[in-house]
Amino acid sequence: KRTLGKNNELINYLNSNVTENANFSAIALANIGDTSVLNDLYTKLLNVDSYVPHNSAFGLGESGTITAADFLLLALNNNINKNDKLTQELVCELINNLGRTGNEKHLKELLKIKTNDDIVTPYIALAIVRFEMRKYKDESSFQYLSNLMQQANSEALNKYAAYCFNRTGDKQSLVPYKEILLNLAESFNPSTRMWSISAIGKLQDTAN
Repeated sequence: KRTLGKNNELINYLNSNVTENANFSAIALANIGDTSVLNDLYTKLLNVDSYVPHNSAFGLGESGTITAADFLLLALNNNINKNDKLTQELVCELINNLGRTGNEKHLKELLKIKTNDDIVTPYIALAIVRFEMRKYKDESSFQYLSNLMQQANSEALNKYAAYCFNRTGDKQSLVPYKEILLNLAESFNPSTRMWSISAIGKLQDTAN
């Protein structure tokens, strides 16, 4: 039987200043797979005064369970749009792991988040891509990304949005975003250009 170790050593290792030790602890805790352990990881997300919550978010992402995704979403909603650096970084970690762990319900909730934070918005776009890679899609994703790009000024956001547009196999879903794709195709970032041009190609519009 897997345990937390003597005196809950695995939980305590989340406090380690050595990133590798903290990450190994988070992975080990996630692999135990016990609901009470996931609850312990969530509890560590409640006080953002160190990098312990970041390690806990990583552990929840590693567990790959719906319970963990629920905890990630709850913590995300509690911390979004807070301006201090530690919390901002935690929000990015939460979004990143939600994209790796959540299902269509979590994607729908992610698309309700309102922010124009240039640090956070690229992580939202990347999470949408990760949901898509795991076959979870929402028809409002493109409109949401379009709105984000109008509100935030981030080349990283543009890059992941272009990648997201390019992954679709549905030509019709791209039609309303043709102008956005044409603008992205003029980006100085080679990845943004490549993915947007590829998406434009799916429109089969010889005029462009």
